[in-house]
Amino acid sequence: MSLKDVRTRFVLDRIKGTSWKHRSYIEHLQIIEDTIIAGGPRSYIESMAFCYYRDKYPIEAECIQKEIRQGIYTSPSEFRRLLHEHRLKVQAEELRLLRERRRRLAEERKQMQEERKLWLSLGGKP
Repeated sequence: MSLKDVRTRFVLDRIKGTSWKHRSYIEHLQIIEDTIIAGGPRSYIESMAFCYYRDKYPIEAECIQKEIRQGIYTSPSEFRRLLHEHRLKVQAEELRLLRERRRRLAEERKQMQEERKLWLSLGGKP
């Protein structure tokens, strides 16, 4: 994939903010871009790659899709805002899952203590 093949302003903006060391990020965005322009994946392998990169870079994929399909360009400042909001949502979901897990573990511990108490009261050995 060549940098000459970049078709959206969004990906061009990402090049400006990406070091040579991290150029694979741009290649991944180009895969998203090419797949959207093609109207979707044309093979199983393309589908797997597209889904992987779309899930890995959901905000970027949304911005690329919006520019290609609707002609709506996402500025760097708008992208940073969207990325920040996405990170906050991910963190909130992780926190919710952590709290749920802790709650379930506490319930399981309590149930185990009650079962052990019943066990001992029925004459079971500790």
